[in-house]
Amino acid sequence: MITRPQKRPSVLVYATAFSGTGGIESHLQNFCENMSTRISIDLIIPQCTLSSEQRRRLSECCVRTDFFSSRHPVVRLSWLLGKLLARRRKHYDVLYTNGQGESIEAIGWLIRHGRWIHHHHTSGDIEDSCTWPRRYFDAMRRADHVVACSDSNALSMGAILSRKVESVRYITSQLRVEQDPVHGRPLRFGFFGRLIREKGIDMIARLSEDPSLPDIEWHIWGEGKQYPESFFRDHPKIVKHPAFRDIGGLRQALASLDAYTLFSTNPEGLPLALLECLGAGVPWIATDRGGIRDVLCDPASTVLLPAALDYQSARNAVRVLAANIRSGTSRPGRLIEYYDANLSVEALCGQWMKLMNS
Repeated sequence: MITRPQKRPSVLVYATAFSGTGGIESHLQNFCENMSTRISIDLIIPQCTLSSEQRRRLSECCVRTDFFSSRHPVVRLSWLLGKLLARRRKHYDVLYTNGQGESIEAIGWLIRHGRWIHHHHTSGDIEDSCTWPRRYFDAMRRADHVVACSDSNALSMGAILSRKVESVRYITSQLRVEQDPVHGRPLRFGFFGRLIREKGIDMIARLSEDPSLPDIEWHIWGEGKQYPESFFRDHPKIVKHPAFRDIGGLRQALASLDAYTLFSTNPEGLPLALLECLGAGVPWIATDRGGIRDVLCDPASTVLLPAALDYQSARNAVRVLAANIRSGTSRPGRLIEYYDANLSVEALCGQWMKLMNS
């Protein structure tokens, strides 16, 4: 008996916006690249500022990609409606939407699909839900499956939406890195990502000037209008690096850091950077936002601060983690073991396929 190869499910992936950096963007890049052997992917992004290299990578793993960018909402809407009407000729097995905004509901109505999965990427708590337009609420109530990126966020969203919300972690690139021995040099703490106030950049600046932390260097990779180069000239103890948009840049940042810090006041979902640090064995400090508490795995290496962050708590956490790193109490191998057991590409792709076939 001849066994015919199983047809890959057809999936339309829609993201409201896509820049060169950010958690949603990294997840979707990894999702498309790792799931493309299991599903057939078409991709639509109406507000896209990807580099030519990032577009090339997505084009190689997707059957069809449609990218657009305009500062004028009416122009973007016109482009999107044209693409959606053209796609109505095709029936997709799965519609997979990402991000938030009123366009999510329109996608659900206009695309012919068998199953609709919506992935919400921020905390999903009361504070976060206050930013949701009414039509976005309607979209999340209509979708066949709503997915959060952590168990904590799923519980919060389920209570607000009065429905079941699934939990699936981000697909990340695990990068093995070689770090320099810490003996005889300052420890390197820092941050990579979008430079906005909500990510705790001002806290890093203040800590960099603290005389009680003399053996710690501070390194930041990223860009953002709120933090021009002049800001870092006023804080000479911070080493400012350009933003990176590829795996090579991420690998270099992970190899350079002894610890990652996220003093966030943002309604976080599950910050991708923390997962990437776990995969590379890099310890971290983060505030108790969104689903961050769900990936605490070693008290000597992963430190959770109160959501209502104060300077003294941040400084004490830095001191304790620095002492753990110096003494060898913080062990990279424990973080890597946790990643391998809970966040591997194979395991997470299996969870996504189970959801798409349910």
